[in-house]
Amino acid sequence: MLKGFESVHIGKQGNIIHLVFNAKFVTDENGNIVGTRGTAYNITERKQMSDALAESEMRFRQIYEHIEVGLARVSLDFRIEHINRAYCRMLGYSEKELIGRHLRDITHPDSIEENLQKQQQLAIGAIDHYQMEKQFIHKQGHSISALLVSSLIRDASGKPKYFLGSVVDITDRKRAEASLRESEEKYRMLFHSMLDGFALHEILCDDCGNPCNYRFLEINPAFERMTGLKAEKLIGKKVLDVLPGTEEYWINAYGKVALTGEAIHFENYSVELDRYYEVTAYCPKKGGFATIFSDITDRRRAEEDRLEMERRLLHAQKLESLGVMAGGIAHDFNNLLMAIMGNIELALYDISPESSARISLAESLNAAKRAADLTRQMLAYSGKGTFSFEYIALSERVAENASMFKTAISGGVSL
Repeated sequence: MLKGFESVHIGKQGNIIHLVFNAKFVTDENGNIVGTRGTAYNITERKQMSDALAESEMRFRQIYEHIEVGLARVSLDFRIEHINRAYCRMLGYSEKELIGRHLRDITHPDSIEENLQKQQQLAIGAIDHYQMEKQFIHKQGHSISALLVSSLIRDASGKPKYFLGSVVDITDRKRAEASLRESEEKYRMLFHSMLDGFALHEILCDDCGNPCNYRFLEINPAFERMTGLKAEKLIGKKVLDVLPGTEEYWINAYGKVALTGEAIHFENYSVELDRYYEVTAYCPKKGGFATIFSDITDRRRAEEDRLEMERRLLHAQKLESLGVMAGGIAHDFNNLLMAIMGNIELALYDISPESSARISLAESLNAAKRAADLTRQMLAYSGKGTFSFEYIALSERVAENASMFKTAISGGVSL
């Protein structure tokens, strides 16, 4: 008897046909085989389905083993039944070392309770899947951050069979996020504690693309201290709305930075704020600019005071030089006057009282005395003489100098 014999045949149209035979021999009255009798069933469709299933399982196995996502089949009592290579590679274990281990053995204490609670919710049907960030423990003892997605697999009757979980290693991403948070925190601390003023702006241009205004986006506390302007009154506002007297220089300089990306450093005076500032401006992104500045008003005014003192000192030195020179001239001139006055007095002594020249000599002597008084004043000014204070009759002095005045003034003026 032949039972369940499978054979492959080629159909009339060249197609493959799978048949299964059940047959038995037919004998005569003497027991000799004279033929066979049986049935044949076409199992081509079933065979194709079986082959397709085997191929599908093979593809699934290839994907399961080579995918970069870790996959694990976990029993209902939370023990590992099967894992793929990515799962082993992520945790540093071999497959043999992981099979049979409880989830507690590879889960960080900070994650295990939430993990098991959600697994239990899956088992009782409270949820059909869940996702969580989970901390695993690597074989070498350090933590691994992963994104876990878990679901419950049931059998044909709907009875829970096992858990299937997929994990993606996000350790590098978490470290990057932590580094970014740390960097942002450092920036924020620097932003709030730095002594220099800081402001972030957006440049505004007219229809021709020329800078015409700018908007405040962010300022630090030092900015408020140095300018007296508060963040709540600046953020989002245009500078010409808040400080309408802002000079065009500031807008043009900052516009060049925002549009070309070239950083600048300068010192300038703000009429609106009546302060001097030392400014560094740079472009963090196209169309924007940031400024770091310090108030140098005290320094600039101290420099101006120093320059004024130097100017005055120089002027005093010049006056002193002039005084020294004047003193020298006055001294020499006074010596000449003494000789002139002496000769005039001798001439007056020798000349006849009735001589008409006597009046001229007397006036010359008076003029020489006045010149001598002037030289004494010049010597006093230069520090080489002394001042004497006395009462004088002003009318007498005018009368004494009338003749001299007449020769000095124009003819259209009468005394």
